[in-house]
Amino acid sequence: MITFGQFKDVVTTSKLSAGGISEPSLDEKYIRHFNKWLTSGYHAEMEWMKRTRDDRLDIQKRFPWVKSILVLLDNYFSDPISAKNGIKISRYVMGQDYHSVLEEKMSSVLLGLKNIDGKINGKIYVDTGPFLEKAYAEQASLGWIGKSGMFIGTGIGSYCFIGMLLLSIDIQPSGVAINRCGSCMFCIDQCPAGAIIEPGLIDSNRCISYMTIEKKGNFSDAERARLDKWVYGCDVCQEVCPWNRKWSKLTPDSRYMDRKNQIQKYIELGNTGNIDKFTMVFKNTAIERLKFKRMQRNMNTALQ
Repeated sequence: MITFGQFKDVVTTSKLSAGGISEPSLDEKYIRHFNKWLTSGYHAEMEWMKRTRDDRLDIQKRFPWVKSILVLLDNYFSDPISAKNGIKISRYVMGQDYHSVLEEKMSSVLLGLKNIDGKINGKIYVDTGPFLEKAYAEQASLGWIGKSGMFIGTGIGSYCFIGMLLLSIDIQPSGVAINRCGSCMFCIDQCPAGAIIEPGLIDSNRCISYMTIEKKGNFSDAERARLDKWVYGCDVCQEVCPWNRKWSKLTPDSRYMDRKNQIQKYIELGNTGNIDKFTMVFKNTAIERLKFKRMQRNMNTALQ
């Protein structure tokens, strides 16, 4: 059996920011919260959330062999772009596609565990599986889900990616972290779209990140008024968080920010009709999945 110490050594070698162990089952509070979010219609057009509801609430429906979940965090923080035209873009897409970068690091973790115990079966997921990743990260004692709905990693802040490594072996869970938001209301009070309905409950219909990334079709007049020059994502709730101001440090992995200059130039040029330029700048980034037409829609709205 792999000990907690061996697991920690493997995570440290991988150069990931943090790692913890959760059991596969979710505490009832997460189940109630997700059901409330869905029944309130706060998932907006994301119908796949409804279709995968049962899998998200019971991971062993789809993966009956899973006995432990290794949750991994990686810091992506960098300074924001400062485009002359005021257009804004989220920090998490300033570099290479985080899916591939994080998967590469997690693959080294799985290999390290297999070197200790060759019988281990494991499966890697980065933002692609039917899981409540933030709930598992909290259950793995890596931090807590803030009032903004963002996961705040202890000693890291919320500028971190979450990866899940499903494992076929039992490892002692890390325990559940304490929520340290206290009476702070900065994220709720300063959300430019008023999307935080109550602590931890986000209405995607109003959320700028949802509108600029997931929403199909044209914006209504009310939606255009809420976008506040963001063209991909929104970092306001993270920027005002006192824990981020205390803990955020520049990511040691330059791959998470190596496209910043190219992206800033693209944003400042405002060349919304050039699909070749979009393809060249955003190839192998998370923005590539947005596709040209949605970026063109977002840029045209921001430039109005």
